[in-house]
Amino acid sequence: MPFKNEKANKFSHEKIINNKLLKEKLSNFKITYDVSNNSDTLQDIKSKFNKNERESNKTIDFIFTVDSSFTEIPLDENIPSAKIGIVNFSSNIIDLSKKSEIYSNGFINPQKFNDIYNSQILTFICPTFNLVTINDEGMDTLQSIRKEIYDFFCNSKPFNSISLLQTLYNLIVEIDGSIKLKCTNSKCESNVNSENKERLIFNLKEIGIEPFVCPLCGKTMYLSDHLRLHEAVDLEFGHSNLLSRFSQITEHLIALNVIDTLMKYKSFALLSKIAFIIDGPLAIYGEPAKIHKNILKYLHNVSKRVGEQLIYFGISKTGKLKDHFSLIERKLNIEPNSFLLVDDSYRFKYIQKAPENNKFFGQEVLFGQDFLFYSIDKKKFVITMLYPIDNKSNDFGEIVFDKNQYGTLPVIFKLVNNISIDIYEDAILPVALSHKYAAISLNPGNKIIEIFAKQNIQ
Repeated sequence: MPFKNEKANKFSHEKIINNKLLKEKLSNFKITYDVSNNSDTLQDIKSKFNKNERESNKTIDFIFTVDSSFTEIPLDENIPSAKIGIVNFSSNIIDLSKKSEIYSNGFINPQKFNDIYNSQILTFICPTFNLVTINDEGMDTLQSIRKEIYDFFCNSKPFNSISLLQTLYNLIVEIDGSIKLKCTNSKCESNVNSENKERLIFNLKEIGIEPFVCPLCGKTMYLSDHLRLHEAVDLEFGHSNLLSRFSQITEHLIALNVIDTLMKYKSFALLSKIAFIIDGPLAIYGEPAKIHKNILKYLHNVSKRVGEQLIYFGISKTGKLKDHFSLIERKLNIEPNSFLLVDDSYRFKYIQKAPENNKFFGQEVLFGQDFLFYSIDKKKFVITMLYPIDNKSNDFGEIVFDKNQYGTLPVIFKLVNNISIDIYEDAILPVALSHKYAAISLNPGNKIIEIFAKQNIQ
């Protein structure tokens, strides 16, 4: 660890790359699940790809996408451990009828580029280490974080109609009539009495979305506690995991809030013409993971009311699947406009080890199935499509690993073919736009935000 204000040694990398032990060790490592050059292996992989031959007459007029970025910054040079967390959320609604106008002589016209979307940024700020909220005496950092999360969800109405907290409530009631929460007061009878360590049960109709109290100790509790984000707080080492988990679930809540808003006004026709693109897989990881079942159920129920399946999918820019795709692209002559459904037998044979405790990959976190799509322009996309069933029933594996069950497949592939661009490698227009507006630059952006924060703290 460096000392305070210690500058990095600009020549230290020479010692590393010339280290004899390092050179010896490097020869002892290999890439996990590398794709061999064995002809049978390559032929087996190639045979898994299917030509995208299904046609779609469905018209998508708009794309909604959301992205986030987060950082932690110190508020005092003398107390560098006192930090706040900042998360930016960028949501974009893109009018596809204007896509063609952004190109001029092979280049992107900046003015047209800015005209084709409406972008909105939400910002979440909370103490993450060694700080508390000024106006809430008696609160420790953990309680301050819980309150900031609740306030953000309660006060954020991305489209000036329904709060993110109401959307969370709507998600939960899709499956559950009640929630189980653990009181965060360490002195509460539910935590002290060894016979009473079950989570407390609360009826959703009774508590609604307003703060309520623990029946045993009277401490304030929140509906947002159901996501268990506060359990990612580490009072000794900081809370970067909290910001990551918060970003992930909130991205989905913002997208679902659009759907909630349109459903409120019965805009079924409009909803059927929007594609929702998530930056990353359709999954909820970590403490909030259980909400993935509610999202799956909710999206299928909305589709039934609309009269056709919603177009809701994720695109992953990095990860094991993207790395695997890059490996096989170099070794195979993949036919353009083809796809591979990554079922578990393929995944565990060529990409990663099978889980020890669950029958299926991502059983506790995923609500979509991964596909490798090699576009008509020979670009690689890792796409997660919503599962074609609303729950993980006994015939789950039989259904989700059947490519013919995905009615939205031709619509999604046609859309990706139409909106891919060259701004980033293998990028598509809305995700690139969203990332552009959400990203907090580490240099100089971080320094600018840090100075701003220090000037405005009491």
